[in-house]
Amino acid sequence: MILIKIIGAGCILFGFFLVVLFPDAPQYQSPSMAWTAVFFGVFLIALGIYLLKA
Repeated sequence: MILIKIIGAGCILFGFFLVVLFPDAPQYQSPSMAWTAVFFGVFLIALGIYLLKA
């Protein structure tokens, strides 16, 4: 039970970093890669919220 909450918090944190920090460096990746990171980050945030409520 505690492990699920820790994994959920980690998913939210990693998703937040993907959404906020990853697209800030456009010279290092293509725009489609940045958009993929944003969508994956939103998915991780939603998964983290689900795991925290479970």
